[in-house]
Amino acid sequence: MGASGWYYFVPFQENIEAALQTLRWQVFTSPEFHYLKTDLLKSMKQATPEIQKQQFIEEQAFRRFQELPEDSSVETWLARLEAECQTIEGTAKDDPGMGFHDILDITHIALTPEYYAITQLPLPIVQEQFGTIHPTSQDIRTKIADLWHSPYCERWHGMYIVAYDDTREIPHEIFFMGFSGD
Repeated sequence: MGASGWYYFVPFQENIEAALQTLRWQVFTSPEFHYLKTDLLKSMKQATPEIQKQQFIEEQAFRRFQELPEDSSVETWLARLEAECQTIEGTAKDDPGMGFHDILDITHIALTPEYYAITQLPLPIVQEQFGTIHPTSQDIRTKIADLWHSPYCERWHGMYIVAYDDTREIPHEIFFMGFSGD
């Protein structure tokens, strides 16, 4: 399938890590979020008991849920599915390496580039890209195509830039961008 690129602008706050985690939760809980496991849970909640049992048998045959004991019931399976779909990590649990193809794959802020992390685009690169270390949101929007080629924006990595208001004096937004998924 390949990686997917994504980006977001969020209101500025001093704590970049908190801004990242808030954004991840907003994406995860939005009605637009779709993922195999969450979609399966939604359809199973609406299915008849016969359909639930048939799906459960298929899931056991494919062993998609490796930790289910052989003697598990439909009810046990649905309860486990429901519990796992309450968190980002639980939802991704049975699909290691596939990823969400979204900011949900990024778990933290790092000082230097590392897998599953967002790193601040260094100020010398910001200066080079925008002619200032205080770019506005509009400045960033006009350079998105160029930013995709940054070494800070490789698969399973992301970067952030603080966007300033039109006076270029007051931080206004945080721009998150990255690639993830396989």
